[in-house]
Amino acid sequence: MWGAFHDSAAGLEIGVFRAGRVERYRPRRLVVAAGAYERPFPAPGWTLPGVMGSGAAQTLARAYRVAPGRRVLIAGHGPLNFQVACELARGGVEVAGVAETAARPGLRHAAAIWTMVRSAPDLAADGLRYLAALARRRIPVFYRHALLRAEGAGAVERATLVRIDGAGRPVAGTERGFDVDTLCLGYGFLPSTEITRLLGCRHRADCGRPGALVVERDADGQTSIPGVYAAGDCGGIGGARLALAQGTLAGLAAARGTGGARLPVRAHPIQLVVTEPAPPLTRGLLACAGRHLTMKQFRNGNLVLGAAGRRRRIPRPGARGCFARAWKGIRGSRSGSFRPLRRSTSFAPGRP
Repeated sequence: MWGAFHDSAAGLEIGVFRAGRVERYRPRRLVVAAGAYERPFPAPGWTLPGVMGSGAAQTLARAYRVAPGRRVLIAGHGPLNFQVACELARGGVEVAGVAETAARPGLRHAAAIWTMVRSAPDLAADGLRYLAALARRRIPVFYRHALLRAEGAGAVERATLVRIDGAGRPVAGTERGFDVDTLCLGYGFLPSTEITRLLGCRHRADCGRPGALVVERDADGQTSIPGVYAAGDCGGIGGARLALAQGTLAGLAAARGTGGARLPVRAHPIQLVVTEPAPPLTRGLLACAGRHLTMKQFRNGNLVLGAAGRRRRIPRPGARGCFARAWKGIRGSRSGSFRPLRRSTSFAPGRP
């Protein structure tokens, strides 16, 4: 898919490139289920070869049966990192440790734990199995720790963790260094809203995930544009089970016309209690590997936001969507400086 268009008179049009041909579709109704993508976590050394997302490491191991490295450190928050650590260890990879920004579960989390067990007992059991597997393999879990920096000559060779306080600030004197050849970062996800934004659907800022926009929709997934429905994580991060329930409702609504169909579906999105650390956005931090621009150059005016969030800059750092996504995550991850996103303050997807 290379483009999505909406006109009040002509209706919807979807551009697709398939089997070497450009094709156009004009659906009467459209269900968008674009999912989410990994949130970047910028820190000194984050652009070194060998630094990747936890999801990318999992894809290498599952789909291609390729180990991302020999000795791996995993940092971030959420159950995906524990799952990836177990899978890599089973494949023969040495896992140096898992850094989790959340606090160690305890009595103060009893209510949240009970809700999780009651809502999804199988997922809770999976989590316990992951932790037990890590303990059997003597893979340490560092709670309340985050990545401080990555170092290496041409590729990552060493990663340093630091303990963080309740506000996500590094605690001086708590650094831990690890000699590794791969660093996996899994600091959550951001909704993929490119399609709904191209179509012109209304969006709002997700205050629970600074830097993220989510499409506005009703209980059936209907967006502000008649005939366009959104299901799953593109409308807010909730996980696979919530996405399945939303997809069922949106599909029935799209098939049966206005009003939709009501099903006795109760979805319980489950999330760890997490304090997300503020990345150390120093003036010398490399912000765009493609154009070799630092945070200092951005703050000196090389980044100019144009109308409707389109980025205009001289020179243009990272003209492709990968940079735009990364920059959205960078802007939104600075703890204590979050301002509600307006339409003009985030990147806008563009058609070719």
